[in-house]
Amino acid sequence: MTARAARRDDLAGLIFDMDVGVGNLVKWALVVRDFGSTDDGACADALYVVGEAMLDQARAVQEDWQRAFDLSRPLSGGRA
Repeated sequence: MTARAARRDDLAGLIFDMDVGVGNLVKWALVVRDFGSTDDGACADALYVVGEAMLDQARAVQEDWQRAFDLSRPLSGGRA
């Protein structure tokens, strides 16, 4: 396999795998929104735990996005 084909396969796999992380962020956002829409209000500790989980997931998605961006750039002196 050529370096270009390997990079393309790595990029495609990484972008495909990011779908789970993005989906999880949406689910966590829905949980936080639901906490905020109840009459009882959410416990501060519960919101902190959810916030930490969201931050962890968001950081992982950011790292994957950066890796995908880096893989999408041309090899030195060549085309992507």
